[in-house]
Amino acid sequence: MVKYCIAGGPNDVACTNDQDTEGISLHKFPTVNDDGSEAAKEKRKVRNLWIKFVRKHRPGYVVSPTSVLCSAHFEPSCFTHNLDIAKSCGIRRGLLPDAVPTVDTAGLPAPDVPASDRARRMAVREALAQVGPSTSTTVHDDNEQQGGESGHEVVVGAEVQPPTSDCEGCAVLKKEVHRLQKAVSKLKGKEKKNKEKQADNVHHGLDDPPSSPYEEEDEEEEEEEESSDSSDEADSSDEADSSDEDYVDYTQEESSATESLYSDEDEDEDAETRRNTVDVEPGTHCFDEPKFLVFYNMLISLFSLFCFKCKQDKPSVKVRRNGTMAIVTQFCSSCSNDNESYTWRSQPFILGKYPAGNILLSFGMLMTGISINKTLLLFKHIGMCMFTARTFFKHQATFLWPSILRHWETYRQSLIDQLKGKDNVTWSGDGRYDSMGHSAKYGAYTMFCNTISKMVHFEFLQSNQSGSSNAMELDGAKRCFSFLCSAGLKITTFVSDRHKGITRWLREEQKGTKHFFDLWHVAKSLVRDLKKASQEKGCEIIKEWMKSIKKHLYWCALSCNQGFEQMIVAKWKSILRHISNKHDNHPDPLFTTCEHGPLEQDRKWIYSGSLAHDKLSTVLLKKQRLKDIRKLSSEPQTSCLEGFHSLLNHGHPKMIHFSWMGGVCRHILAILHFNENLKRASQKTKDGKTYYRVTYPKFMLGEEVVREVPSPQTYQYVSDIRKVMLETPKADLAETRLKYSRKAPDPLCSKFTERRSREEAIKRHEEKKQTRTQLCPSEQEQRIMQAQLEAVASTSRVTTARKPARCKKCKQPMKGHRRGVCGTSGD
Repeated sequence: MVKYCIAGGPNDVACTNDQDTEGISLHKFPTVNDDGSEAAKEKRKVRNLWIKFVRKHRPGYVVSPTSVLCSAHFEPSCFTHNLDIAKSCGIRRGLLPDAVPTVDTAGLPAPDVPASDRARRMAVREALAQVGPSTSTTVHDDNEQQGGESGHEVVVGAEVQPPTSDCEGCAVLKKEVHRLQKAVSKLKGKEKKNKEKQADNVHHGLDDPPSSPYEEEDEEEEEEEESSDSSDEADSSDEADSSDEDYVDYTQEESSATESLYSDEDEDEDAETRRNTVDVEPGTHCFDEPKFLVFYNMLISLFSLFCFKCKQDKPSVKVRRNGTMAIVTQFCSSCSNDNESYTWRSQPFILGKYPAGNILLSFGMLMTGISINKTLLLFKHIGMCMFTARTFFKHQATFLWPSILRHWETYRQSLIDQLKGKDNVTWSGDGRYDSMGHSAKYGAYTMFCNTISKMVHFEFLQSNQSGSSNAMELDGAKRCFSFLCSAGLKITTFVSDRHKGITRWLREEQKGTKHFFDLWHVAKSLVRDLKKASQEKGCEIIKEWMKSIKKHLYWCALSCNQGFEQMIVAKWKSILRHISNKHDNHPDPLFTTCEHGPLEQDRKWIYSGSLAHDKLSTVLLKKQRLKDIRKLSSEPQTSCLEGFHSLLNHGHPKMIHFSWMGGVCRHILAILHFNENLKRASQKTKDGKTYYRVTYPKFMLGEEVVREVPSPQTYQYVSDIRKVMLETPKADLAETRLKYSRKAPDPLCSKFTERRSREEAIKRHEEKKQTRTQLCPSEQEQRIMQAQLEAVASTSRVTTARKPARCKKCKQPMKGHRRGVCGTSGD
């Protein structure tokens, strides 16, 4: 028979918990033996509180001997053990003698907070300290009748008889505690060892998820040797059997469970202390030191204790700030005579007169691409002292930009030196604009070397340098070619998108360069045309073949040698016969038979002569498409450049305007980060398996994308730039800034020479704000004219019936007139 909780809940909802509910235990009402003792009176008081709680939502309810309440109506402090501890240690938790239900709910309780290792050890120690069975946790069978004085009884299905005497109870409890200590000792080592493996179970990529802590142990376990009398031996054998049922295959057995508990606690506390202790090696630079947030009151309470110079008590304290640096000055009667008050600063000075925290914060914002406005807003919300945006721009122009540019020059030259002397170097290039529209101000063209997988050079242009926004990509490609050729590098193979201007320029002026198209760009255009064709009436079946046609395009290019144009086209044309269930005798002699194996015959074929097949032929055999397919690249692609542009959106978003110098430096940072983290090794488990991430993006039309999870990113380039900033003389940084400032183009408004001065523009704006448009004619004249027009309209308004429609031939009403037949014509 299933037992249910008798308590009600708010809004006349009954509690639905029963003895089979996960994480719920049922508890009988306290039984009272009315012998007049103080204990009996306390029992009666507690029982009445239980009854009062039930009658809150169920008035007049009569409690029976089988009535129970579930653990959801009690606070966690009412139980003898935490639920997490009870489950892990195999302990049935009960209620304390004075426990009273107070939680007014009709569902599952809030999950208990998982107990820490320290809490587990403390619970075991408390159990060890007990000398007899607690009356508040007496366990009875469901069929056992209430009788005598007892505590709150836990209703369970297994029959466990209570000890008959105190001495026997002590022996049983000690055996139970010893077994639990041994179990906890064995689990501790295994828990630490399998912590990472258990995390792998939620990872998508593991072929075989790590086994649980109970599946990889030795098959045999050593037997315990107990030095006790015959009665103890019988009890220990029973405990050993129950232990084998509850805990199977444990390792790392320790000789003494009690000693291991104490030693483990010391080790855990020591490890926690070591982990939270801040220790800095001598000679560590202030940039690498740990930093802390210190509150104003904490500073005042510290410096108000005594004067740090003359040791006089309770000096007055004054706090000033310089950006993020706090400056504390103490004033006391002894030191004020000498006019030498003690002053303490929270940060050291670097680069001459600048607080290290201010420079470091500006440096970190630029390295991560964080907006200065968002950073200022963050500091404002938390009430932290911060310098202004003007200070950030000063740090950026004086120290940060020149350091980035000097490091980029050295880094780029090292890549060029690495490529000199190499033959058959493959390059790819792509452009990127700074806005999402067609009137971009800046455009960047980046050159990626597929041979060494590095971004080598880029050109950052302003639209007035090329004449228009659309001309920036071609102009950027020309400048990149010119720079690389002047550096002594040869561009024999070049892969790009289908930019018509670049294609024509390479064909006419760069005849020594073989030009190929990127696969993704051609496939993107193909899918767009197929979607449009599938929306026409009678061509809906084309949608079923879109994925196969796209895969066939990739196969045509990747299965051919680079530059074998005729073979690529022959394979591509065979798709029209394939979709009509014809797989041999293709007309092109270079590719006469499909390379696939046996196919399913119940596929939705598009047979020749059908409307869908004719439409598909028009799309696939379009003249311009065949020209593009001839030039498909079979090896290098521009996918790395597309990924780089995605990364660039973090540091140089298109929604925010940057200066020319700011755009150049942010592109450099994105290139340095991309080059350093492109070829990262995949993450491995302890067993040597590779982590994978499986996604199902929309652009794959329901097909999965499996990627290896790479190792964490590195930021060595940040340390290199910081080193340049700290070690380069200020005069050299200023020279670098001046050098690149001369390269900056004139602003777009520079072509408008006839402009008002700033003072004149402001004066004209103020005059416009004060100018008010006069009514013409006057307000009174307009009202008179409006009244006259309304009067004329009201008198001339005549209601006339609408004339019925008549036939143009017989002039008869069209109502009842047969269409196309007139009465006068005799038809």
